[in-house]
Amino acid sequence: MMKSIGLFKLKWSNMFKPAIVLMNKLRYPQKFLLIGIVFVIPIILLTGQLLTSIRKDSQAVKIELKGMTFQQHLGEWMVSLDEYGRSLHSLEGVQAPQGADIKQIQDQIDRILASIMDESARSTPKLMDDQVFTELQEQWKSIS
Repeated sequence: MMKSIGLFKLKWSNMFKPAIVLMNKLRYPQKFLLIGIVFVIPIILLTGQLLTSIRKDSQAVKIELKGMTFQQHLGEWMVSLDEYGRSLHSLEGVQAPQGADIKQIQDQIDRILASIMDESARSTPKLMDDQVFTELQEQWKSIS
């Protein structure tokens, strides 16, 4: 048992021997500086990684917020289209509800489409494919 402890101690002392020799040659201010540098370097590296991660996360949040605004416009557009559909006379002869102002609903849909187009044009990366948006506009023009 004593031999194994002695061998264990011998291996560790051989491993740290260069560091011990270096520390014995240095004066106290140099020793404190060396120890400080050894502890500060990992802290600086970890801080850099943390700042990079925070920057990436903030960029992702900005993109998600733009997407949520875009989705809100699309939701308003769908609701307005539903109102427009309910305000029309059906083929089965069902009358439109009283007080439905078709022109007002059409104007609202046009405003929403304009805001969707503005939001899509301002955002990077693109929130909606230009071809899909053009097809939606053409379909709306053919309906209204």
